[in-house]
Amino acid sequence: TRETSKTIGTNTPVSGTIKTADDVDWFNFTVTSASPNIRGSLVLSSDLGNYDIELYNNAGRRIRRGIRVSNATEAQVINDLPAGTYTVKIMGDGTTYNTTSPYKLKVTTSNNEIFSVTPKL
Repeated sequence: TRETSKTIGTNTPVSGTIKTADDVDWFNFTVTSASPNIRGSLVLSSDLGNYDIELYNNAGRRIRRGIRVSNATEAQVINDLPAGTYTVKIMGDGTTYNTTSPYKLKVTTSNNEIFSVTPKL
């Protein structure tokens, strides 16, 4: 759940697996006033299928949602966020999971505005 999400650092990739069709991974990270711009990148290997990424603010409101319809890598960019704790939700499309191949998630923060949604790991 969002309330029990795992704390991750920013600017460092983390890996995870979606082990069942209804499995969901939650991670949280901190945005500071010095680096209020983020890019959340979800990188998938070709055998993973369709995973989605959602970003939530510290009040639990979804502020971005990626819903690519393939195993393509996706990213969400948000600039000028208020300082606070934010949460990322990673999930399959309801039928997609893989018990052995991990995805990679990286949340990049920056003091400069981020223009590109191109994932960078």
